Amino acid sequence: HKWPGAGDIFSSCMDVAIVGLSMPMYTYRKDLKKHFFSMVPPILIFTAASLLLYPLICYHIGISSLRSIGFAGRSVTLALGTPMISNLGGDQTVMAVTTVMSGVVGALTGGPMLDFIKVPEEDYVTRGLTLGCNCGAIATAYLLGVDRRAAAISSLSFVFYGAIMVILSAIGPVKTFVHAIVGLQ
Repeated sequence: HKWPGAGDIFSSCMDVAIVGLSMPMYTYRKDLKKHFFSMVPPILIFTAASLLLYPLICYHIGISSLRSIGFAGRSVTLALGTPMISNLGGDQTVMAVTTVMSGVVGALTGGPMLDFIKVPEEDYVTRGLTLGCNCGAIATAYLLGVDRRAAAISSLSFVFYGAIMVILSAIGPVKTFVHAIVGLQ
């Protein structure tokens, strides 16, 4: 008999969390269908900006090429960021640290920041889309306690955003272009 390790326990907790995030998506599935096509353009803009601007800016301020590529995964959840950065050949550690930090900081400051820029609390689409694409699953979990409709939008946003990022990172010319902007070509 082998006792479970910390990874086994953590994995079980993650399974429960995934089900917890999927419940609002099921409950508000009509809202998700209604707003899906209005969410696609901002998600595509976030995708292009993250994939191209993070590595470009990081490289030009003096961060090494591989670490600059690692910043492209900042807004993607760890589960989707790992294969994305692996496809691009970037630094996994940078991606993991920036992903967790942006999620935590987003959960702590996202709501007050959206209040500060006067996004109405009733605008659950903007709140969910913003926190989902910028802060991933951690901010989505925060939204579960604040606004379940925004949490549903956030879940859909970060999954769709992350899936597009993984797909783009697997395309050869995209990888070549990202490598070129950080001086690897």
